[in-house]
Parts: sequence; structure tokens; C-alpha cells
Amino acid sequence: MSRCSDVVLRQRLRSSCFLVCSGGGHLSQLAELCDEWPADRQHWITFDSEQARALLGGRQVTFAHGPTNRSLPSLARNLVLAWHLIRRHRPQTIVTTGAGIAVPFCYVGRLLGSRVVYVECLSRVSEPSLTGRRLLIFATVGTHHQPFERFVRVALALAAGRELVVQHGHTPPVAAGPAVTWHPWLSPEEMASLLRSAEVVVTHAGVASIVDAVRAGHRPIVVPRRHHLGEHVDDHQLQIVGALELLGIVTPYRDSVELAPGGLAPAAPRWPPPGLKATVRASALGA
Repeated sequence: MSRCSDVVLRQRLRSSCFLVCSGGGHLSQLAELCDEWPADRQHWITFDSEQARALLGGRQVTFAHGPTNRSLPSLARNLVLAWHLIRRHRPQTIVTTGAGIAVPFCYVGRLLGSRVVYVECLSRVSEPSLTGRRLLIFATVGTHHQPFERFVRVALALAAGRELVVQHGHTPPVAAGPAVTWHPWLSPEEMASLLRSAEVVVTHAGVASIVDAVRAGHRPIVVPRRHHLGEHVDDHQLQIVGALELLGIVTPYRDSVELAPGGLAPAAPRWPPPGLKATVRASALGA
């Protein structure tokens, strides 16, 4: 390769952008923020999942090692991966919404001269309508790997024998009768269909789940995972609920919440907030 060609190649590689994030809400937010970027300037680093394969089809993706929550072996493996990928591709910018997967890539990126753009995840910042029609309640625990048995008990209590569909993920289902349908995982298309059909949505306080419910016209009943109960690595989901309750977007689950008449859907739900996509694009790509 000639010296001139080598310079051009390095310039092309330096113009690329690494998009680094965990799954769930971290991935869905970052994918939406970057959905209009040129595909040849995107190199994604995330975890292998059905969600990632659906959202990132046709884009360059490298799957990282997980789980990363307080896992020193995964941290070490991802540090080696970050070193090799960043030395090879020399990305101009690394954009991330977290969580743990971002740490090695941000540190190595800064060490090797990449610009790091961190977009803080939404997590750091009363009664659903009941008509005379058959009531379908959709409950989702998301993709987080820690079981959430308390959520299942809450969903069953709220449904009280009505038709209930539960996406239970890593939480084992329980005997609950013919009115309850259990799905460990759902494709994005299946999830969207259920959100459109449901009269009531009950969800954990994961950003992706909340945003999807709001977009479908719901004000979801939200049950935050709690750290002291072994449901998550910290209590950031309480921050989600507190912030979005003030905006009138969610209904936090409390013992007094019942499925009674009363419209809860926001008048004009919007995500992402106006201007955020343009700001992230300008920071990462300079355009």
C-alpha cells in the first residue's frame, strides 16, 4: 500500500464512530439517537441478544462479553476487546449510554486519542382506563438478568383474574390459571402488537419498556426494581420513576393503585426530547 493510500485509510478509519452500550434501554435509546447516521460511520459494540440483532441489522456490530454487572472476568475480557478494536479501527468518537460495558471502551478510547461522548441514560435524571370491552393487561419485566418475582406477584394481583399477558424474561412463571399467558421473550413486532392491543401496561422501570409503552399511548403502571431485594445492581430505577412521575408520564405502583376508570395517557408523548438527536450527532460526527 502506498503512503498516500495509507493516509487516506487512516483518515477514513478515524472518521468512524464506536457506539457502545449495554442492552435494554441503553441500546434502544442509543439506536434511536443514531438512526439517521451514515451506516458506514457506525461500529456498534453491545451484547448479543434478540433485541440487538433486530435493532442493528445491516450495521457493523461486535458483541462484547457479559454480564458486566460487578464481574471482574467480564471487565478484563472487555478491556482486551476494547484495546484490540480501538487500536485497529482508531475511531474518531466513542458514543455511549452506558452501562458497565462502556467503562473499558471509554478508558481505552481516551488513552488512544478518541473523543468520548457520554449520553446520560434516562434513568439518571393513577389508574389506567377501563372500558366495557374485554381488558387486556400486558406486563413486561424487560431483559435484565436478575429475576423479578415481586413484579409477577404485583401483575397477578392487579389483573385479579382478567386477561393478562406476561413477558417474564429471567423470572420463572407461576401457576396462575388460563387467563394468564406467559412469554419469556418477545420480538419487537410482538411487543409492539401487544402494546397496541393492551388496555393497561404494567412494566418494570426500564427505559426501553417505558418509552415503548408511552409511544403506544399508555401511561404505564411502573414497578421499580430494588437493589436491597436483589432485583437490580442499584436503585436507579427509583430515579426513573421519580422523574417521570413528575412529568405525568408514568404511574408508580403503590398498594392503592387499582384498575379503575380514568385516562392516563399523556396528551403528546415524545421521545427523544426535542433537540437531543441533533446535539448527539453534532458532538459525535461534527455535523
